[in-house]
Amino acid sequence: MTRIEVVPQELRVFCSRLHDLRADIQQHRLELQRETADIAAFWSDKHYEKFRSEQEEFWILIQIFEKRCDLICEYLSDKATRGEAYLNL
Repeated sequence: MTRIEVVPQELRVFCSRLHDLRADIQQHRLELQRETADIAAFWSDKHYEKFRSEQEEFWILIQIFEKRCDLICEYLSDKATRGEAYLNL
């Protein structure tokens, strides 16, 4: 028989830290997106366009990571709740 050990409080702490990391990343991503758009006022050449294109590809990856963090936090929160119910906490 398989045995799984779960410490609900540890799951919740990790979930909280992951949520905070995700929020920080999102905040910085949005700030940099605005700044990169603003910089076009005085930087507009092929290097800028290449930078913007590469940056947009990178932002897509970051947004995937942000969404994955949300899904993992939801999963861990549910797992902690089920663990607490099982342990009668």
